Amino acid sequence: MIISLFAIEFILASLTVFTTLMLSHKFNGIEKSLGIYGNAKAYRTQSKVAFIDKVLSKYKECADKLGEDLNVESIVKAELYKEYIGKFSFTTVKSIALKTTRVMWGIIVLQGGVAFAMQTVHEVATIVMITTSILLSISIEMFKFIKGIEDQSDVIIMLVQDYITNVYPAEVRKKMTNQEIARLKKRVMELEEELHIEELSKPDHASYQEEKLSNDELSMQDIAKLIGIFQ
Repeated sequence: MIISLFAIEFILASLTVFTTLMLSHKFNGIEKSLGIYGNAKAYRTQSKVAFIDKVLSKYKECADKLGEDLNVESIVKAELYKEYIGKFSFTTVKSIALKTTRVMWGIIVLQGGVAFAMQTVHEVATIVMITTSILLSISIEMFKFIKGIEDQSDVIIMLVQDYITNVYPAEVRKKMTNQEIARLKKRVMELEEELHIEELSKPDHASYQEEKLSNDELSMQDIAKLIGIFQ
């Protein structure tokens, strides 16, 4: 019985490690997506920025309905808790990662109760098994502490909230300004080209003056001939 309980303890420990790493990977992915979302030059796939897209869409939807009276933190949390890590929901994975150790400590207590009931408390095998279970539980608690899933979760929520309220609006304004500058540059080039074409379509001023003088001289010669004829 004690061996079976230890096997369950080992499975729970492995499950805790696995789900903790899953959460850590998810948080790291979200943090990286914040860095590449507004960078047009950065390589990105839709899956990498999917969460930020969802939060922004929800934020814009709420902003249209509520105006400036928004709780961005609640929007981020709501979208985060609706996320999936692989085929598992975020809430399920987080619950397993944070609460499984409670079950592990309960199993240790149960192991002690079984050993007492079976009067094997002083047996070497029982002592080794229970001691190993205790050390395993302590190791998992230390692993969770080092990873700091709760802290990581709070940091990610804060970073996304800051991006939505401060960074993203600034990026949008910068993008609109660059687009307006590009539009004005294009218009200036179009106007310069139009002026250039207009200048080419005009007759050359010097040639025009020579032609005019030649025509004037011809007219004076004709007048002189006419005067001579009538004299």
